[in-house]
Amino acid sequence: MDSYTRVYDVHLLDDIHNFFPALLYDQRHFLTTADVFAYINRQMDSHFNIYNRARRDFNAANPIVNTGPRRPVPVRTPTSAVIDILPLFTGTQQNTILSDYFLNMLREPVALEPVIVRPSQIQIDLSTTLRLATEAENQNCSICQEGYSEGQAIRTINHCTHRFHKNCIDTWFGRNVHCPDCRFDIRTT
Repeated sequence: MDSYTRVYDVHLLDDIHNFFPALLYDQRHFLTTADVFAYINRQMDSHFNIYNRARRDFNAANPIVNTGPRRPVPVRTPTSAVIDILPLFTGTQQNTILSDYFLNMLREPVALEPVIVRPSQIQIDLSTTLRLATEAENQNCSICQEGYSEGQAIRTINHCTHRFHKNCIDTWFGRNVHCPDCRFDIRTT
């Protein structure tokens, strides 16, 4: 395309208007996702593949009469059409990345693993207090459900004053940022 027109003053829409107009103005040609990808492939090839564009311009300026037999064009089935749209940019490093991206979009979604959010040691130290249990402690640690013995290390969350065995709550903080009792986020103090 020799002239880029700005119609919408939105870069993405102007790009679609200039390079992929059928996506905006003539969707009746797209019955399947494979049709959309095949159209995008043709448009990308005609606008952005410099070698093919130069070859096409050369052939248009220098028509060659071919008297020999022509190779048969393979019939595309819906499944082969999806595979044939790749690679989008023939002969470039980006084609592998884009091909993999589009193939992954067509495959079943992959279950993602949860991300573990844990507080840093500095956040734990700033939001909790560490002390030794006295004989008068009559509550249980809500994590392990055991009582506090005299001399055991107890960590208390400053905001909510919930207390736990040091080992229990430190293990908890290895996988969580919230108080096990009230769900207060210790990073907010």
